[in-house]
Amino acid sequence: MKKFLWLILMFSALTFTFYISPVYADCDPNDPNFGPCPAGLTEIEEVFSNIISVVVGLGFIAMLMMLVWSGFQFLVSGGEPKALQAARQASIWAILGIVFMIAAWLILQLIASFTGLPVTVFNIKTLL
Repeated sequence: MKKFLWLILMFSALTFTFYISPVYADCDPNDPNFGPCPAGLTEIEEVFSNIISVVVGLGFIAMLMMLVWSGFQFLVSGGEPKALQAARQASIWAILGIVFMIAAWLILQLIASFTGLPVTVFNIKTLL
């Protein structure tokens, strides 16, 4: 079952990473006969923002799936102490994962409100 979940997770991650628009080598913004301009810093920022969004979303999905799986383990444990302990540990780790992801987001929002800087927006131009 773990291998199956891992395969689904990897397939989802690979599927979302290939939804990137093509880049063309020839560009003249003033000539309508040419295609769109090649990728620059703005497009790289968009790619990284999309990757971060997908990773965070998949992290929440993985934690929720882990929580559901631990609930299923509780149901089928049959009162065995070892099975109950394993299900309890899985649910604790799933809840801790969700709590840490929410705490990280709240800390970033707190930093943004105190400093006035958009720390949740990936902007590579400010680093150059």
